[in-house]
Amino acid sequence: MKNILIVDDNPQDLYLLQTLLSRHGYGVTAAANGAEALEKARSERPDMIISDILMPKMDGFELCREWKRDGRLTDIPFVFFTATYNDPKDEKFALGLGAERFVVKPQETNLFLGMIEEVFSEHKAGRVTRPCEPQHDEVVYFKEYNEALIRKLEDKMVQVEEARRRLEREVAEHMRTEKALRGLERQSAEIAEYNQLVIGSSSLGIATYDAESGMGVSANDAFAKIIGATVEEAAGQNFRRIESWEKSGLLKTAEDVLSDGGERQHDIHVVTTFGKETWLGCRLARFTIKDKAYLLLMIADITERKRAEEALEESERKYRFLVANAHEAIFIAQDNVVKFPNPKVLEMTGYSTEGMAGVPFTDLIHPEDRGTVQERYIDRLRGGTPREPYPFRIMKKTGEEIWAQLNAERIDWEGRPGVLCFLRDITKERNLEAQFLQAQKMEAVGTLAGGIAHDFNNALTGILGFGELLRSRVAGDEQALHDLDEILRCAERASTLTRQLLAYARRQVIEPVNLNLSALVADLMKLIGKVVGEHIEVKTLLEKNIPTIHADRGQLEQVVMNLCLNARDAMPGCGRLTVETGDVYLDEEYVRQNPYVKTGRYAL
Repeated sequence: MKNILIVDDNPQDLYLLQTLLSRHGYGVTAAANGAEALEKARSERPDMIISDILMPKMDGFELCREWKRDGRLTDIPFVFFTATYNDPKDEKFALGLGAERFVVKPQETNLFLGMIEEVFSEHKAGRVTRPCEPQHDEVVYFKEYNEALIRKLEDKMVQVEEARRRLEREVAEHMRTEKALRGLERQSAEIAEYNQLVIGSSSLGIATYDAESGMGVSANDAFAKIIGATVEEAAGQNFRRIESWEKSGLLKTAEDVLSDGGERQHDIHVVTTFGKETWLGCRLARFTIKDKAYLLLMIADITERKRAEEALEESERKYRFLVANAHEAIFIAQDNVVKFPNPKVLEMTGYSTEGMAGVPFTDLIHPEDRGTVQERYIDRLRGGTPREPYPFRIMKKTGEEIWAQLNAERIDWEGRPGVLCFLRDITKERNLEAQFLQAQKMEAVGTLAGGIAHDFNNALTGILGFGELLRSRVAGDEQALHDLDEILRCAERASTLTRQLLAYARRQVIEPVNLNLSALVADLMKLIGKVVGEHIEVKTLLEKNIPTIHADRGQLEQVVMNLCLNARDAMPGCGRLTVETGDVYLDEEYVRQNPYVKTGRYAL
């Protein structure tokens, strides 16, 4: 795999370039500036570097100059990839430093990838660009470097001049507005009566109080209606003696407003004179008329709004409860980061909430499935057509692999695109599916074996029958009887094989009885000792208190016999054959990995 070092101080540009290169089979290392890039390259040598120019600490020009000066790095291809420096003189200066290519952003994907392969081909052929000799002259280098910076500064000066002119226009507009306001002030006396009419007919409750004495000065009809009083009662109150103001904290807010001259918003919960519980939204401000200070209070009945907010909060609480207790893992994938994971995500991956915060989303995916998931993730971010849920493997923090099925929807989160993900653990389903397929295969093999055994048994019946008839005809010939006995013994052994095939195919009548494995092995080992031969030592370790089992004796004897004969064949010279019985307890961890058994005590 070819490894490319990419350098850019813009995290989004860095992520997009890293994703593009990774999807096309390149190994990628990222750095945020030239100094970091040099440190990483000297630590782990890349096959190519692709760098931006305008960066903090060390820009791209200085990085290229240091790169081509370093004997360990000078033969590695250097490619500039910039959106800021796009002047032909900038390109000439960059290539003069020894860069292989100068590419201006944005660039069509296929052309960009073709250019990378072209540079790799040139490098392989030994055509690596070397810095032009004049660049080794410090005076020449800094002259051309400063010229490039000056070109950028001139561009910025043009932008600053445009901003200055824009500001002058805004100031002129502000002065015209201020002049118009002064004209309005001259007309204020004429419209004072009109203002009183507006206040009186407003649905917003408005009252004024003397700042020094606290006594009410005026109140409109809406104010009186909201608090459940007459206009005279509402206007005649001293706000410093109103009990509801004291209890709700509105009195302190009023004193703060009168003290600093600012404005405050304060919502209070009160019971009106009619006994109605009401939420009031209060706006307080201080104003002065002829050097005398007043408190302005504007109120509105916000009971319905508060109820709606409480209902919304209750809905959000229920939603959070449902998400937190969902059987599926739910999270948002944005900028390759997992955000707002519910507890099921942490359970599936083995991470804590804090640990998950620093882990890229793609690092949770099995390397073999990472390309597919990344491709679909980017497709969903770009608004591609939704696809059916699909399975892939997740790497837990412990290194364990599990299968998950993903269903994803594109959303806008905090003004930027993201993907809402729903993950379901399907590891058990995958294991059961594999076991089901294996069972189907075994059933097919069993059907075939049963058919073969049945037909073979018919042929053996004829051999054994005619063999017995033949015995009476050769009664006087000892050699013939000996050979005939061997034939019949072979036929009996073949018949035993057919019984095993029928048992495998589940077509033989099985007669299960209560058995003690230790007793069965003890009886069988008398025969096995003779069968395996004198060159093999036979040893038994039999547990006396072994659990009783319910099984077919013939099947168990055949199993043990087959194992012993296989062991004999594996020791053609000499060796030791040990048969041991005992008991074992299979716990939940064993059953989780082998779902075809249940927990409990077993004979072994």
